[in-house]
Amino acid sequence: MTETNAAAAQKALLEDLIALSYEKRLAITQNNIDALQSCSGREFSLAQKLKALANSERAVDPEVRSLAYTLKDRNELNQELIQTHLEYTDTMIRLMTPEADPLNNFYDARGRTGEKRLRVGSGGLFNAEF
Repeated sequence: MTETNAAAAQKALLEDLIALSYEKRLAITQNNIDALQSCSGREFSLAQKLKALANSERAVDPEVRSLAYTLKDRNELNQELIQTHLEYTDTMIRLMTPEADPLNNFYDARGRTGEKRLRVGSGGLFNAEF
């Protein structure tokens, strides 16, 4: 493959990856796990193709470098979005469940079932009486 063709192929793959990063962001913000998994699979496939092209290419075209930085920024933003979403979900779960009520734990340290009924009034902050 000539240097020009390789650079054009790299640009096309990077542009596809950037478009996919927008799709991925939409999946994250809509909490659409299926779409996120689909995006991740396609992203992996495109990244593998890009890696193969990059390994065969000696010089890096400035436009390819610029697209690579754009993609890097988009991926960092998506990573932050995922992390924020996970932290938010964790906080909401902690608010809705009791922190230290061992009687609500249906399994003991050995994995055997313990108390089989949920204690009433121990559902965390939302069940607290003020």
